[in-house]
Amino acid sequence: MGLAGQSELLRLSQTVLQATSAIVRHLQETNQEEPSFHQNSPVIQNDDTIEATRILLNDAAHSLLRLVNGPVNEFRSFFMTQYDLAAYQVALEFELFRNVPLNGKINLSELAQKAGIDKDRCGRVVKHLATQHVFNEIQSDIFEHSATSALIARDPSIEALLLSQVDEMFRAASESSTCVQNTPFESDSVNSPFATRFGKPAYLWYAENPEKGVRFARGMAGVAQMDSPISTLRDDFPWASLETSGKVVDIGGGSGHVSLHLASQFPGLNFVVQDSSSKMLADGQARLTPDVVERVSFMQHDFFSEQPITDASAFFIRQCLHNWNDEDCVKIIRALVPALEKCKPGTPLLINDEILPMLNQKTKFEEHLLRQYDMCMFVVFGSKQRTEKEFEKLLKRADPRFKVVKVHGTNSMGLVEAHLSHEL
Repeated sequence: MGLAGQSELLRLSQTVLQATSAIVRHLQETNQEEPSFHQNSPVIQNDDTIEATRILLNDAAHSLLRLVNGPVNEFRSFFMTQYDLAAYQVALEFELFRNVPLNGKINLSELAQKAGIDKDRCGRVVKHLATQHVFNEIQSDIFEHSATSALIARDPSIEALLLSQVDEMFRAASESSTCVQNTPFESDSVNSPFATRFGKPAYLWYAENPEKGVRFARGMAGVAQMDSPISTLRDDFPWASLETSGKVVDIGGGSGHVSLHLASQFPGLNFVVQDSSSKMLADGQARLTPDVVERVSFMQHDFFSEQPITDASAFFIRQCLHNWNDEDCVKIIRALVPALEKCKPGTPLLINDEILPMLNQKTKFEEHLLRQYDMCMFVVFGSKQRTEKEFEKLLKRADPRFKVVKVHGTNSMGLVEAHLSHEL
């Protein structure tokens, strides 16, 4: 029993019921269908209030299950997780998601033949995933898509994201303790689990493996759909307040999916997407649509080098600094200082990244998601996610004239707006 004899299990279950009831009312009031596991199931369209309710529901439900299951059952589930990933790995690499027809069905023999693998292992993989509502076995050895598998089949960015995670990231993560043993007091791209596994930092490895590099870049668009939607970025900052025909420099912008979206929403702005990878820039160039082709350009640039554009209305760097350790981040920010000195006073530097919470600032559910990303940065780049204060320290180290004017947004994906004072 909890405080004053109250049952913690009942309290959590009541929170689950209340949150679920609120979501059902929202669906009814907004004329939405309830979600299901069917492949054409709609996704709940949330507002900020319902999103907060979803988080509350997840936090309570996870805590309730952990208490009821107990540590032994929790660990049993946990140490089998890599075998879930193994099933995904095979299904993705052999295109099982693509080979199951949308709005149709397929028998196991035909699926195995299309995939080019034996029927036994094909069936074991698909049946394993079906226990998690990934695929649906409608009759013995007859399969159709579920909502989850259909998403992978329909969305190349989600497929690319999952492929990179179960391929190179899965392998890199297994070297984490070895990496720390090798360099117990040093963490950077050279001293990372990824480099321990593949023999070189991620950026160099992707440069030598351009097909997987492009896949990784495409996967970043999938990440944006999950935890850092571009719509949030669009709404959190007053882009329209930038001067007419203003130039936004998207530093380290990869294939430019963020700039392409913002350009479509703000026709008065021009965007320059900078990246060191010619492959990613070419991929972005191929995505240009008639409505933005005149307002989005691509420039090869290494952000450790001095910024060449000196007439920007804003410099924007999204989900890049978390890829680097503190010393490298200071170099990246410092490379912008000469350009900011030549731009108009008040030209913003916008840092769009996850912001780690202070103690008890977020629910355990929310913080866990953010800490997962923090471990991801450690594994892939030997880097980290940061708190608001840590971002401010980086800026001050780069140049003491930097001042954080505002942190836009209330979600975990924050937008730090900093200005460089032109006064000496």
